[in-house]
Amino acid sequence: GQLTNPLLTRKDRVIVFDEIEKAHPSMLDQLLNVLDEGRATDLGKQLPVDLKQCVILLTGNLAADRLQAALNRLEGRPFAEKQAAAREILAEERTFAPEKLARFQRIYPVAYAPAGAGDDTDVAAALQSVLDEFDLGGLRVRPEALRALSRECRSAGLKDVRAMRNAIQTRLAAALLEGRGNGYAVADGELRTEDGGSSRASNPPSASASPLNSE
Repeated sequence: GQLTNPLLTRKDRVIVFDEIEKAHPSMLDQLLNVLDEGRATDLGKQLPVDLKQCVILLTGNLAADRLQAALNRLEGRPFAEKQAAAREILAEERTFAPEKLARFQRIYPVAYAPAGAGDDTDVAAALQSVLDEFDLGGLRVRPEALRALSRECRSAGLKDVRAMRNAIQTRLAAALLEGRGNGYAVADGELRTEDGGSSRASNPPSASASPLNSE
């Protein structure tokens, strides 16, 4: 019910399974079957739940040092090369059986640097990783949108890029999927604030906020 109940009221959700490498193999098999079929079943209500309109993200820290080194080596290279390197590293780790790893359609390697207090570089890095996951890496970001996200992250006391990424993903889900929401909008190839940057958002993002609760 924790997964399916929100989907009964709204089908276009962003669902995140964090640290997927720690999942029991049988749970991972079930999850991959759910992804293949595009639906799940609420066992309590015995209701089928459609997942075809959901964005489902699996995150993890597997081989983080090796991935960081590969991304540093490939800095400035096409993102496809970074994805290929990440898939090769994950295959060598053998945490996932080859047939399971092959079922991950897209892999997005992200380097998490320590957050800096003097500028928005860390927020920009977190935001870029979110845009890449939505296949919106070429989306232009208006300065006021980046400043607003930075203010929210600082106000929430977020200290590292990973926490910022999760919070930004939750905050921007509606705008990226529907065009606007939570004070942000996507229009004419740009991410902007709905008010043009004249006011601050009233509810800062939380690192623990679940994308399943995003409206």
